[in-house]
Amino acid sequence: MNTTEARVLATLAPGGQLTAAQIADSADITARAADRAIKALAKTGLIMTGTGLRRDAWTLSRRGRAFADTSRGRALLDVPAGV
Repeated sequence: MNTTEARVLATLAPGGQLTAAQIADSADITARAADRAIKALAKTGLIMTGTGLRRDAWTLSRRGRAFADTSRGRALLDVPAGV
């Protein structure tokens, strides 16, 4: 997992559903970087599309939440902005 992917996960970790644009803004990364990270994380099953009316949004999957709860996950999600 690269730093950009970790920043996307950290942005989604508090919960809720965010669009790619919201993720990019919150993680302080470009829209293109956010899109690449989202695709990679979705492919690994760590994030999934939102439910209900927010099908254009992303959220942590059950697998992503389980990863975030591990010591390795907590360490990776502690990524400062602008790195």
